[in-house]
Parts: sequence; C-alpha cells; structure tokens
Amino acid sequence: MAFPSSTTSDNQQPALNGNGLIEDLGEEWIRIMYHEYSEKVGETYKSSATEISITGFCDASNNLKLNLGAIAKPNRNQAIRYVRENIREGVKFYNRNGDVFIDCLSNFPIFVQAPLYAHAMGQHLATVYRVTPENLII
Repeated sequence: MAFPSSTTSDNQQPALNGNGLIEDLGEEWIRIMYHEYSEKVGETYKSSATEISITGFCDASNNLKLNLGAIAKPNRNQAIRYVRENIREGVKFYNRNGDVFIDCLSNFPIFVQAPLYAHAMGQHLATVYRVTPENLII
C-alpha cells in the first residue's frame, strides 16, 4: 500500500541522480506538523526533496531532514524529552513517482497521521498509523 501524495505529475523523476544525490521535485509534496500531546510545536515543515528524514537529533533542520531536537519549547516536560531522545534515527519518507513510502528507522514504533492515505483507503482522515521498527509501509 502506497501513501498517495499531492504530487501527480508523471514527468517528475524522483530518486537519485547520476551523482548519487537526491533530486529536488521543485514542489513541496510533504508537510509535517510536530505535536507534543495535542499541542503543535514549531512551524510546519515543508520539503520538495524525494527523501525526508525526521530524527530526534539536535542539528539544524534543512530540506532533507527535520530534527525534532532542534525545535525549542519552553517548559517541555521530562516524558516528552525522554520520547524525543529515543526517536534517534526516526523515520524516513520517500516519494517515488507520486507514491510515498515510510520507513521506521527508530528502535520504537512511530505514529503517522496521513489524511490522503486515509482518504484513499476509505478511512477517517484523522486515522493515525503505527509504523514499527525496521518496517516499511508501501
């Protein structure tokens, strides 16, 4: 099962170019909102790269990687800190010709809400999907 994305053009060629570098689709096909409990934290992350990683690390984020550790929030509780520290390598999203794949690289399950996928599957748009370690949702 592939996650449909907002990218519909058949002439886009995601994946690696001849130099082994990730090509830019030129269109923001992914938008990521990070929540701690029910509170949205930080800005909406947008990218057009064909591969996007979400990690628990503290490096600055860029078009290829969203590092949750770099998102500041005053008075963050200890439970949230613990969870973020254990995300580590996190999750990677791949866009392959308009189909989106999710690979959990963490040692723990991650949870993803994907409204376009839910719609395609006839499920409620707020459905949350559990992706377990070393598993790929396609």
